[in-house]
Amino acid sequence: MREFLFGEDASERDAWLTAERHYLNALSIDSTFVLAAWRLANARRWMPLRPDPPLPVSFPSLYRLHGDKLSPLDRLL
Repeated sequence: MREFLFGEDASERDAWLTAERHYLNALSIDSTFVLAAWRLANARRWMPLRPDPPLPVSFPSLYRLHGDKLSPLDRLL
């Protein structure tokens, strides 16, 4: 949760690379943390010239298994 919150703080400051690192750290600690994966994708969308797709490769299966943990708004997005 701490890494996730650091990522949230970095996102609020538009520090996208820092946010990405913290969200990745949160996912390395808990690979089922679907909100961290979703926020990682959002941070990556804001980074220009990003060679990788924004969603982590594991996101579709992670969403199928744990998407119900997202808020209704995040699920719609």
